Amino acid sequence: MDTTNAVTSAKQTLSDEAALPDSAMPQVGEEDVSELQLAGFQVHLGSVVDGEELNGRWWWTLSQPRWAEAECSRDDFDTEDAAWADAVRCLRSDPSLLDKMDYVVRAHCVLGDRWLTVPSDEDEPGTLVTTSDPMMTARFSDFREARQAMMTTARQHPERMFRVDTMDSDELTGSK
Repeated sequence: MDTTNAVTSAKQTLSDEAALPDSAMPQVGEEDVSELQLAGFQVHLGSVVDGEELNGRWWWTLSQPRWAEAECSRDDFDTEDAAWADAVRCLRSDPSLLDKMDYVVRAHCVLGDRWLTVPSDEDEPGTLVTTSDPMMTARFSDFREARQAMMTTARQHPERMFRVDTMDSDELTGSK
């Protein structure tokens, strides 16, 4: 079986199942948008180059590592919030989209971005320990756990910038 066609078919099914009536539109918060972006969702605003039917309309796309092509929302929307809400419905219909990656906390550094690692010195738990080695990176199994680690670290080191990010298994093993 051609895995590319199977993934494309599964993504089309995902889009079809996620299309619900506007009355079922969930409320979308900042944490939801962060979670959607980590899963690979993006929201787009159409312009004249997209054609008259999409000019001024919103839609979402979903793309993940090693997918042959991006999934696109079945419908387009009047507002950005409506597009994000539809993406939430899509993600809720297949939460495994978030399970395919490890969550990490990326620290912005002068020498380039680095990842948090697990401190080896328990006597100084507030010490910021970062690494550029993917194998030494502290990994979290879900978004909320990684976000909590990021918030705690940001409070301890307000002079630094942090963000939750994802790594797929190839990045973590260096086998790209």
